Amino acid sequence: MNCIELNDPFPLTKGEYRSDDLPHVGEIIHMMLVDLGVVRPSGGPPNCYQLEKGLVWERLLSLALPECADRPGELVVDGIIISPDGLKYWEVVEGVDGSVLELDTLVVEEYKCTARSSKLFPADELRWMMQTKAYCRGVGAHHCIFRILHLNGDYRDRNPAPKTWLVEFTQAELDENWSAILAYARGRGLIAGAGACE
Repeated sequence: MNCIELNDPFPLTKGEYRSDDLPHVGEIIHMMLVDLGVVRPSGGPPNCYQLEKGLVWERLLSLALPECADRPGELVVDGIIISPDGLKYWEVVEGVDGSVLELDTLVVEEYKCTARSSKLFPADELRWMMQTKAYCRGVGAHHCIFRILHLNGDYRDRNPAPKTWLVEFTQAELDENWSAILAYARGRGLIAGAGACE
C-alpha cells in the first residue's frame, strides 16, 4: 500500500456576512478580553479551519431545523456589526425537567461547536455572554437559546454531546454590556463618537 498526501486544499465556505468597513462586535469583544488579560492574544490571523467548524455547524442547524429560526444576516447598531445566528418568536419552551416556560417573545439563537466540556454552562463563557447580550440588545430581545455541540462531550468517553440552553438577561445587563463595548470601541477609534481617537 502507498499513501501520499496531496496538494489539494480543503475547500472553505465563505462567511455569509462581513462588511470590511465596520467592526464586528465579536472582534471588539476579543480585543477587549485580550486587553483585560482574560484571553491570550492569538499571535496572528484566526485559524480559518476553526472558523469553518463554526460556520458548518451554523449551516447544518439551519438546514436540519428550518423551523427553528430565521437567519437575519448582518445588522448594524451604533456603527458596529452584529450577526445573530438566528431569531425566532418563541411562545413556550420546555426544560429537561419537564418544566414549561411561557416566553411569548423574540429570542436570539446562537449555535456553538466547541471542544469545551459539556459540563460547562454557556454563562461560563464570558465571550459568548458578551456577544449574545450585544445581539439581544441590538434586536430588542432578552432571551437567547444556545444550541451547542460539545465535540468531546464531557471528556469521559469523548463522544459528541449536543446541549440546548435558554439564557435570560435583564435590560440592565444588556445596557451595561453594550455601554462597555461602545466605550471600548470609541476609545480605540474603531467607531466614531465621543472619546474616539481622531
